[in-house]
Amino acid sequence: MTQPGRNKSTRSRDWGLSICQQNVNKSLIMQSDFLHQLNPDTYDFTAIQELYLDSNHNSCATHHWYMVYPKEHYVMP
Repeated sequence: MTQPGRNKSTRSRDWGLSICQQNVNKSLIMQSDFLHQLNPDTYDFTAIQELYLDSNHNSCATHHWYMVYPKEHYVMP
């Protein structure tokens, strides 16, 4: 869904959804670096595989992103 000669970072927001997905291998450093490098003007959603979970089974995000958990997350961690 890209237009020839058009940079992804300057894409029009009415083209649809842009999703970025990454496996961070349960590493807090990798997850933090990945989220800090993501441009919220470029991506609408990001999916993190094998995300870092703390002792309360929660993850972390930057102020540009919200964490969404499955409804069973706190029942069956």
